[in-house]
Amino acid sequence: MPVFMINQLLSLERLGISPLLVQFRDVSLEREFNAFNLPHLKQQVRAGAIIASLSWVLVAFMEPMNTPSSALLSIVLAAAAGVGALICVYWSTFFNFFERHHQPIVMAGVIVTMLAICIKIKFYPDFAFLHYFPVLMIITMWMFSISGLSFIKSIVSGQVFYLFVYLTFLAGGNISQVDFITSIYYLLVSYFLGAVISYHKDVQSRKIFLMHKELAQEKQHHQHKSMHDMLTKLPNRELLEDRLYQSISLSARTDITSAGLYVDLDKFKSINDQYGHLVGDLYLQEVASRLKDITREADTIARIGGDEFFILLQDVKNEEAALELAHKIKDNLNEYFILADKIKLKGLGASVGICMLPYANCTPADVINRADKAMYQVKRLGKNNPVTA
Repeated sequence: MPVFMINQLLSLERLGISPLLVQFRDVSLEREFNAFNLPHLKQQVRAGAIIASLSWVLVAFMEPMNTPSSALLSIVLAAAAGVGALICVYWSTFFNFFERHHQPIVMAGVIVTMLAICIKIKFYPDFAFLHYFPVLMIITMWMFSISGLSFIKSIVSGQVFYLFVYLTFLAGGNISQVDFITSIYYLLVSYFLGAVISYHKDVQSRKIFLMHKELAQEKQHHQHKSMHDMLTKLPNRELLEDRLYQSISLSARTDITSAGLYVDLDKFKSINDQYGHLVGDLYLQEVASRLKDITREADTIARIGGDEFFILLQDVKNEEAALELAHKIKDNLNEYFILADKIKLKGLGASVGICMLPYANCTPADVINRADKAMYQVKRLGKNNPVTA
């Protein structure tokens, strides 16, 4: 086997693609690819059905020249069956069941169409056989390239088709042995070329899918980085304002009350000064973890400054519920912190300001600003109880 072919096969293995079946070895990934490729497949199947139907019409112009009038009705009926199968395949692409069974549907349509062609050939006089070999070669290339069949399904359908052709030729009349062998040889050549095209097409479509998936993941990763704090992995101010905007819009439509809590850590600078920024970072990460444990999954916790956090509480019953959570946050952050399983620090606590929403002319920036002012009021009062704006 040539070196370049070995390299190609190894490349497919590295991508998780079976070189023989031209499918992802991971079943879930193959299912994801099929969903990704489905819109393109539908367009291809529709285009293939239209092109094949037009080909039937074009070939029909040759029928009166190559067949006796007594056989025309049988040939027309066979052609109607072939075109009917193509119409059924085209029609099926507009229904949901095509998504689950597209390959069996297309394969059945292709086989019926090819069987109809062989039936037509059966009624041709012996001298007309050779006139239709180009048609058989074109049909072969159509099946492999634009019918919508996968590589394996094309191989199977091609074998069935050629079996029909062999049986038709053997039972069709007085065709010379030389013409028979020559014709079969050229059909096999077209079969081989079509198989290569189909193989390459399936491989390339899966490579394109993997590239698209990688780009989508990279885009999602960069988008996540741009909307989240790198240290604590919490949403940043930009994402917080988007969540606030959604909450304000929802509250305006449904009369749901929400609350914004501005949390400022007390004397955090002393940790950086005494223990260094590495310990300070660990402290912030632990604060983020504790805030996650206290709040619900539907709530949003954001880091909007060095030692400042903001919590958006969705669907709060009343102001007392928001105050209750604020006290819980203060109590939790007053407890001892154990960082990296060895550094024990006394909790420094936090000052919490609260802003209930919605209210008249409510905006995300104004909600944060009001909660911030309430937090500073807490500091001025001596860091006692949380204050509501």
